[in-house]
Amino acid sequence: MPTSMDQKLEKGRILVYGVRNNASIMERIAPVYPEDRLQLGMDLYQAADESFNAQSKEKSEASKAMKDFQNLNDRAYQRLVRIRQVGRYFFKNEIELYTLLNLHIDIPTTFAEYHRMATQTVNAILQHESIQTKMTILDMDTAFMTSYQQELGQLADLKLTAEKEDGEAQKATVAKNEAYNAFMAYCKDLRECLKLFYFGNEAQVLEEVGIIVK
Repeated sequence: MPTSMDQKLEKGRILVYGVRNNASIMERIAPVYPEDRLQLGMDLYQAADESFNAQSKEKSEASKAMKDFQNLNDRAYQRLVRIRQVGRYFFKNEIELYTLLNLHIDIPTTFAEYHRMATQTVNAILQHESIQTKMTILDMDTAFMTSYQQELGQLADLKLTAEKEDGEAQKATVAKNEAYNAFMAYCKDLRECLKLFYFGNEAQVLEEVGIIVK
């Protein structure tokens, strides 16, 4: 089974902190890895660990924002379907009203166009008493339409929020990958260095303190 990024990060942490906390190993590799370079490894780990946490947080917020949007969008879409069903029955012989409510065309597949249609439809209903009178027969009175109008406004806001959170999650992912790759590159070099100083049977010295250089 492939090793996950989290597992590799933890393996790197054991490597870096294992070296940093072992005086004899530090002394032996000091010509190549002096104090400041060992500290760099710890700093890179902290940056990577923080980036993992930040990405997890941003992904969670993006997921919630998208779920909120989708839930309201599903309800709003079904309301539009119902409104059009009623409208097509009552105004099938009134071409002007039929066209005004966009009943002659299908609901668009893109959000922007569908949202525009829904907004135009509810606005037209609220502006024409003759349409409202018919819609009220099926419990779609002014209060219903006003509520739907407000819902469409909220839906547009949720769409923007979901897109913003998705963008933040993508940025966090890029930052995570950069920090992770920087730390992995450091660990790779550190392992290669350790192999120079601890080769053959001496590699067991490292394994005894949990440092795997393989």
